[in-house]
Amino acid sequence: MRRPLLSLLLAGALGACAVPGDRVLILDRIAAGGELALTEVQLTGLVDLDRLEGARVRLFGGATLQVDPTNPTADRGASRSAWVQDGGAVRLRWVDDGGVAVPADFDSLCMTTAYAHVERVADRLAALGVGSAADQAPLFYHPRVEQSESEPFPTTDNALYLPEADGFVLLPMRILRDIPFAMNPGVLAHEYAHRVFYYELWGGQMFAAIAEHQGTPGSLNAWNRLRATDEGVADYIGAYLTDDPDFLAKSAPAEIAAPRSLRGAWVLEPSWVNGLEPTTDEDEYARYLPGSVVAAALWRLGQLAGHDAVAAALVDAERQLRATVLGSFDYRFGELEALVIGALPSGERAAACQALADAYAAVWSTFAAVCP
Repeated sequence: MRRPLLSLLLAGALGACAVPGDRVLILDRIAAGGELALTEVQLTGLVDLDRLEGARVRLFGGATLQVDPTNPTADRGASRSAWVQDGGAVRLRWVDDGGVAVPADFDSLCMTTAYAHVERVADRLAALGVGSAADQAPLFYHPRVEQSESEPFPTTDNALYLPEADGFVLLPMRILRDIPFAMNPGVLAHEYAHRVFYYELWGGQMFAAIAEHQGTPGSLNAWNRLRATDEGVADYIGAYLTDDPDFLAKSAPAEIAAPRSLRGAWVLEPSWVNGLEPTTDEDEYARYLPGSVVAAALWRLGQLAGHDAVAAALVDAERQLRATVLGSFDYRFGELEALVIGALPSGERAAACQALADAYAAVWSTFAAVCP
């Protein structure tokens, strides 16, 4: 993938020339079905092209990500300096092609693409009333990862929202050879959805709630169910904003992407209801498996009632759950989906209930208020 992309980039004078405005070349979706190609887009909130800084996002390079279990975990970015150090402004390399900023190397193309996709996602979510989407969020491009042996953390081939820093991390691609995560609009929408979940459901108080309720009986069960639901919601937002239920397949092989396709008829297994199963080969909670049930369910609701309506109901449902989660650290599978169904027009609820009945048979009592 990289050589064909690079062959399309122009050579010549770099970013010392005048800023050509707010039009840049990125890798973007150009057709129904999610086909990606190099195309020009207009940025809405660009402040500084060379530094890739705007109203919604700012890129940083040269940072070191310190992953240490002794690091503080304060909310709303208050522990950022302990987790991310030595970062500075990126320096975009570009040429001016008739008023369009064309990246002059592969990393620059990755950065302009990531910036544009995150900005677009933030604009779309701000239109749904997500207040945090108006913030400027930091995006750390290819940081070096330092970690203790007892705290495994990916060093390559990953993209993530890091709540400890209230920022996004893009790690270099070394193993996966398809579309880099930095250029996959669904992946970036997925990561941004984690930030929305952090602010809307947790109210930006997740670490405080964890500390307060760490001794509460059942808190681990609820935490795992919330993590799985967070992953499912993020996959749905990634698919919704790209109209591509298989967006992960553009970057990851089938063994990774297929179990998370939103087209799947995934079922919440009875053994998963307690929030302690399923587990991975390393005996860690496999949150993506129940998360796929959530994502596919929301996708089916969107097909029935319209994805814009479901996305708006989803954000509101996250807010409605906040008081219970923060107050008692309790959450059951299906609670969020039931709130989404309850927000749909009454004439659409029966079909919505029918669409989810098989997948959620193990917890169907959760839907009693909206699916009599």
